[in-house]
Amino acid sequence: MKRTTIATSLLVALTSSAACIGTIGDEDDLPDVETPSNPTELEAPDCADVGPRAVRRLTGRQLQSSLVALFNDAAVPTTEILADPVVHGFQVDATEAVIRDLNAQQLMRQAERIATWAADEKLGELSPCQSHDEACGRQFIEQFGARAYRRAVPGSSADAYLAMFMAESSFADGAEAVISAVLQSPFFLYRTELGEDRGDGRFALTPDELASNIAFTITDAPPDEALRQAAAEGRLTTEEDVRREVQRLLQSPASDGPLAHFVEGWLEIEDLQTRAKEDPTQQYTPAVAAAMGEETRAFFRAAVREGMTFGELLTAEHTYVDPTTLGPYYGMWNLQGDGMQRAELEGTSRARGILGQGAFLARHALADTSSPVQRGVIIRERFLCQELPSPPPTVDANLPETTEPVTTRERYAQHTQDPSCTACHNLIDPIGFTFENYDAYGRHRDQENGTPIDATGSLSLPDGEEVPLDGLDTLSDHLASSERAAGCFQRYASYYAYGLDGCNPEAIVERAGANPTLEDLIVAIVTAPHFMSRRAED
Repeated sequence: MKRTTIATSLLVALTSSAACIGTIGDEDDLPDVETPSNPTELEAPDCADVGPRAVRRLTGRQLQSSLVALFNDAAVPTTEILADPVVHGFQVDATEAVIRDLNAQQLMRQAERIATWAADEKLGELSPCQSHDEACGRQFIEQFGARAYRRAVPGSSADAYLAMFMAESSFADGAEAVISAVLQSPFFLYRTELGEDRGDGRFALTPDELASNIAFTITDAPPDEALRQAAAEGRLTTEEDVRREVQRLLQSPASDGPLAHFVEGWLEIEDLQTRAKEDPTQQYTPAVAAAMGEETRAFFRAAVREGMTFGELLTAEHTYVDPTTLGPYYGMWNLQGDGMQRAELEGTSRARGILGQGAFLARHALADTSSPVQRGVIIRERFLCQELPSPPPTVDANLPETTEPVTTRERYAQHTQDPSCTACHNLIDPIGFTFENYDAYGRHRDQENGTPIDATGSLSLPDGEEVPLDGLDTLSDHLASSERAAGCFQRYASYYAYGLDGCNPEAIVERAGANPTLEDLIVAIVTAPHFMSRRAED
């Protein structure tokens, strides 16, 4: 059976730039927009203003979910092609999401493989007709293409696809050729955020563009039927329309994955299960590590959906555990039922909030001992947005060997006597010491090597104030009431949504109102001018 091979030149236009686009058909199908030749030149967003017009390549997760949705089949034969770099803990960076020459070749081969599979297995679901004529071909192209493009197929592109379809000898062969071409099209592989000219130098995103922007931000997937219908019926034009759809999707299982990816990236816990651990008691197992990750994911999803605030994220007196693995590991024995479930912390030795959960504690520790440095650094960087310099290259970062049974705190106190280390470690270690009631495996302890734990510490603020701390709960309490910490969280959340760093969090916090919930903060990001409108290039 003859198959048409799509010219590789189609994908050449996609290589080497995160904001480049090519077409099948007339280039006039795209609005006239100048795209930067160097992706690192994309502007960081001012969330109080409209954003720059842009074309963003789908992430690897978004491409996979788009293929599954397009064919309504998780068995679609895909391979992992797009390796998104980790920036700020996330794989969403708009300036780094590029298609290289090798990616283009791989995408072409994958498109051809999927097209062959679809022609053999899925044509009855993809097309209401099966005749090899122009009417049936155009109907198939317009319906399949619209779902793939996430908007109507431009007329010139539809004509080019139809010519390709009619050049084959049967409906199946023609459909296979079209499917292969569509899956290589930049309209499928990229998200357009170009908008329609309002006549004042600003461009309002079209309902189709808004639907895609909302869906990929909240669900990492293309728009669902309800969102597509809202766009088609003119119910996706106002800020209130967007708010309605965002709230709907946040409450649905479709947002489970992105909410999990965000909290894992923010806390830097995604690789917990691959971290080397040397627990002499053999209690810390891969099953425990997996349950710790699910604890934090379940906790964060519930926090968003149940109206918790950023402060409550840090001070909540409950968590999520299962009765067979993590519950017993934490000393919670009176749990009923199966699976992850809400459990109150009252009467247990667990610290409150997300910082007291095993995933955070075990990930930010060494293989066999706690690490005040790792824990202090993560608080400075991910909760206070303070960048710390790397250690001098001549400094030995290893802890000094000791023949006496000393505590971790004592070993780090010796380590920081070096004058070249003192300046940074005085900012880091006193924060990390407040975690010392929890060992390298996230377990609570009152003693170490026969010595009572000293979990006192302090937090130095930029204005010179020194906040005294005594234990993890006091650190969580301070961060929960800190405007700086709330703004830092908003910065990471905005970056996750926009793929561009530098958003001024004050603009989002102001939009969210007084004492906003986590959902309010997310809605504020997605209804900000930067999300809904674009401006002409200077």
